[in-house]
Amino acid sequence: MCFTFIDEGTSSEIGLKILDKYLPKRKKIKIYLDSVGADGNINILSNIKYKSSNIINMVKKYEKYGDILITSGEFNNEKIEIKSTNYNDFEKFQEKNNDIVNQLTLIIKQILKK
Repeated sequence: MCFTFIDEGTSSEIGLKILDKYLPKRKKIKIYLDSVGADGNINILSNIKYKSSNIINMVKKYEKYGDILITSGEFNNEKIEIKSTNYNDFEKFQEKNNDIVNQLTLIIKQILKK
């Protein structure tokens, strides 16, 4: 198992292209985290079936990010609206992050079983 953290601070998506170039034939599952700490629900988009009630079928325009996209916000009409984060309550912020970690842990455990 390998974890790669890619900073997508530019719109060129060079990190994703490099990852695909160096791991072209290996079986890999890419999990893309985007704005997971933002306000709103946690959304998991994937065409791979996992034991999670939050999984939404992957939308074509988000497929370029990988096999699983995890983000926070509101999912409407095949679009994710990411709201600005306004956490003045540290306990709420911590609870949100714990929920994200728990869901990600569940998905990774299921990937390892396959």
